[in-house]
Amino acid sequence: MNTNTPCCGIPAQFQCSCAERDAALKALNELRSAKPKWVVNSLTELGVEVGGRFYFLYKGESLVYTNPTNEDDGKPLMWRPVLKREFGECCHPPRYEGAPLCGIDDGHEWMPVPQDPEKK
Repeated sequence: MNTNTPCCGIPAQFQCSCAERDAALKALNELRSAKPKWVVNSLTELGVEVGGRFYFLYKGESLVYTNPTNEDDGKPLMWRPVLKREFGECCHPPRYEGAPLCGIDDGHEWMPVPQDPEKK
């Protein structure tokens, strides 16, 4: 038996205990089975909650608050589900001029939405 490889078959430079690996796999499986929920926070940022973690849309990136407090008043950052007609059917970019779609010619790279991998 190679003493540089633990029981889980991971090379020595990436070693972890089998318990650590099992815990990581359990967390990953829980996240995969979690259903995303659309939310909005008290700063009016659109977000999604997945598996107990909150991701908010901020300047085109996913923002995760490590200290979720309002910078202005120090109060806790609050969240709630997005309401039925709160964002409408579409969220339009700032330069939206009434086109029926968000404008494929707006200078950004558009990519096809992939099929749900679980439906393949």
